[in-house]
Amino acid sequence: TPNPLQMLAYFAGRTERVTFGTQIIVAPWWNPVRLAHQIAWLDIVSNGRYESIGLGRGVAKSEFDALGIPRDEAMQRLVETIDILELAFTGERFAYEGQVFKIPDMQLRPQPKSKDLFSRLLGASATGPTLEMIARRGLRPLFVGNKPLPDAAKEVQQVNAIRRDAGLPPCQPKNILFTYCTATRDEAHVVGLSILS
Repeated sequence: TPNPLQMLAYFAGRTERVTFGTQIIVAPWWNPVRLAHQIAWLDIVSNGRYESIGLGRGVAKSEFDALGIPRDEAMQRLVETIDILELAFTGERFAYEGQVFKIPDMQLRPQPKSKDLFSRLLGASATGPTLEMIARRGLRPLFVGNKPLPDAAKEVQQVNAIRRDAGLPPCQPKNILFTYCTATRDEAHVVGLSILS
């Protein structure tokens, strides 16, 4: 979906007990202050049910070009977005001075309902440098189930070795497995689901 937060706001309004999360919000394509506000608002309208906030760096040069965002800034934009989200979700007011983003003193209004939103951030990665940055920052990795299980297990070991070197406890990454449900006799459509484990 082009805007997972918009889609989840719809689900938040249609449900009361279901928890949900995003697979990957491509952070470099967002203004981090706007992203923080939208995550906080979704936390409010879902009554705290926004459980997994997956962030990624993005891949395709054509998508960066279409948005007018230099792809060579992707890693720095992801790092700074994580910095800004941490400040926004853990304090009353904040300011930020980065290479890409400069934010004057501000606060999220309204404040999110949940006080642990930053701990719900997950970092998606398909490359070594992103995986290392995510592990050192203390984010739990979000793995998309597109690798053989032995390769995924090696990445979990790699993540926890990096975390150990950074003085962090081991973690169990969240894995996305794609499951497709077929239509029943009464239904004429097929639904695709992503299952987080």
